[in-house]
Amino acid sequence: LAASFETGIANVVFNQNLEVISVYIDDVPEPKGSTQYPVKSFSEIISSVGNQAVLRSLDNGKIDLLELSDDFIKSVAVNEIKVAYTQESNLDQEFLQPLFILEGVATVTNDRSVSVALTMPALSNTYLR
Repeated sequence: LAASFETGIANVVFNQNLEVISVYIDDVPEPKGSTQYPVKSFSEIISSVGNQAVLRSLDNGKIDLLELSDDFIKSVAVNEIKVAYTQESNLDQEFLQPLFILEGVATVTNDRSVSVALTMPALSNTYLR
């Protein structure tokens, strides 16, 4: 996610209990109010990977995702989860949408290991229902 003059940048750091440790916001309008929404627990993240995670990058973008065969990726091991916020291309959108960035290593055809990045919605499944 790249900062721009329209959206600015927001960075939130959580501890392993998903409690906010620090927040950095740059070039974002003053909030008019706040509402808290639950984020996925670790177990929700694990159970949601198969149906909510979207593959964003393999081998740091060196592998074309549109050219992958169904059996190209053998396994994925996630070793880092980050929180990011995205805004729809419509700049009138009032809220930033939280998402998780999952980074790790994928084993692909010929047992080669490459970097992998996936994204998934960060809001708790109980909230999304």
